[in-house]
Amino acid sequence: MDDLLMVVGSYTVEQGKSLFLYRFCIQNGNCEQLDSCRLNNPSYVASDTTGRFIYAVNEIKGDAAGLTALRVDVRKGRLEVLNTVYSGGASPCY
Repeated sequence: MDDLLMVVGSYTVEQGKSLFLYRFCIQNGNCEQLDSCRLNNPSYVASDTTGRFIYAVNEIKGDAAGLTALRVDVRKGRLEVLNTVYSGGASPCY
C-alpha cells in the first residue's frame, strides 16, 4: 500500500473551504490535495469503518450547529456532501 487518503478539517474563515481530502504517499512523504468543500467549522471529523463515509461536526454557535455526512469517492478522489442534521444546541464537539 503506497498511498493513504487523509481528511483534514479546519475552522472556516470568511466562507472559505474548510474540509480537505489529501492523498499521502507513504514511500516518499508527499501529500497532494485532491478535493475540498465548504462546511461550517468541521472541528471533529471521523470516518465509518469502510472509509467511504465521513462525518463532520459543524461547531457553530446558535441553531446552525450540526453534523454533516459526506461520501468519499476513493477512485476519483472526491468528496460529496450528503446531508446535514442539526444538533439542537450550539457548538457541538463530537
